[in-house]
Amino acid sequence: MSLLLPARRMENQNRTVMVFNARLPVILCALFGILVCGRAQGQDSTADKKEVFALLKTFYTSYILAWNDLPHSEKKVDGILKKYCDGQLLSKIKQKTESGELDDDPFLKAQDVDTASLKTFTFGKDPKRADVYTFSYVANQGKYKPVIHLIVNGRSGGIKIRDVW
Repeated sequence: MSLLLPARRMENQNRTVMVFNARLPVILCALFGILVCGRAQGQDSTADKKEVFALLKTFYTSYILAWNDLPHSEKKVDGILKKYCDGQLLSKIKQKTESGELDDDPFLKAQDVDTASLKTFTFGKDPKRADVYTFSYVANQGKYKPVIHLIVNGRSGGIKIRDVW
């Protein structure tokens, strides 16, 4: 009888492991579905949106302040761009600038901007497209209000500006 008891215990353990192994894929699929499908296309959580708005405000404030001190702060402007923007975006901008396709600053849609515009920043989120945000400011004493569209997300390398138009 002592030989049968360990065999039954082992059989019960094997049965438990088999049941768990059979349910594991179902549980994983359900969790994956909740994570992926739980957020509708174009919707971001409030925390994400606030974080992106804070990033954009910090970027644009430091960028415009450094930009107004050119040519003395050219390295500072480059450092700001590298910190907040994706490397592929910076390469694309450099290529378009060198080819003559781009003749103004894509982040400002202007060739110059003064520090008075710092008080007029507005940020928005495109409700239909995920990761698409807008930035606008008032320039030239209220005569010009460009709207800049940006793709900002947290893929590899943290939250970065991935595209601008």
